[in-house]
Amino acid sequence: MVCGAMLVGGPLSHLFRLRRRHLFANLSLTVASIAVLLSVHEGLTRFYPILGSKPLAIAINGVYQPGDRILIDGEYTLGSTLNFYTQHPVSLVDGRMNGTWYGSYWPDAPHIFETNDSLHILWSSNSARIFLLTYNPARAADLSPYGPVYRLAFSGGKTVLSNQP
Repeated sequence: MVCGAMLVGGPLSHLFRLRRRHLFANLSLTVASIAVLLSVHEGLTRFYPILGSKPLAIAINGVYQPGDRILIDGEYTLGSTLNFYTQHPVSLVDGRMNGTWYGSYWPDAPHIFETNDSLHILWSSNSARIFLLTYNPARAADLSPYGPVYRLAFSGGKTVLSNQP
């Protein structure tokens, strides 16, 4: 639809302008722009479960207690909306890549970067509840030797695992 709106709307507007029909040129661009906006909105509606994490954040907020930790498995952009919707700090497991890589090695960088080994230690400790957002379905099997694994929520191919019920 976007392609059709651009392929028809642009040349049609140009044709009207060549003939000095400016009102029709503007109207054709308006209709093409509306078609593009409606298409973009439909795309966002269809892909929101994959792009956003609001249902997962609501599930976490329902059981979150002070002292609990929220971790994102991998790159920050895979779950950045989780940070927005929960309003709690998040840590990254093996997340020193792309945008966060450069600043992560500075001496004053926040201590939010975990490794697989430190995740296993955190998971086995019963002192704090850990919420782990992951796209990896095998992550539960990887964590099960270190403690119980509970599936808190699932949406858009993402799962929130916890080490406590």
